[in-house]
Amino acid sequence: MPLASCPECSQQISQTASSCPHCGYQPRPVISVGRLIFLWFACTAFALIPGGLIWSVSGGFGGDLGAVVCIVGLGLLMLVVVIRLQGAAVR
Repeated sequence: MPLASCPECSQQISQTASSCPHCGYQPRPVISVGRLIFLWFACTAFALIPGGLIWSVSGGFGGDLGAVVCIVGLGLLMLVVVIRLQGAAVR
């Protein structure tokens, strides 16, 4: 079993441990860049419905570019919310 040093107390702990048995430190989960890109596409695809509704209700501001900006913006906002809810760090 490979060991690592705890960033809080510097004691040796298992790399697979969910928390340090000495001080209770719990590392944040890490999201890979590939997973981040997948989540962004998923959030943007999900944002098509509310984004399209907002765009159509507002009278179609900015033409097609306005719709794209609205949908991509909502997708990015949803991505931030998903990452914050997971409490993850991005690497």
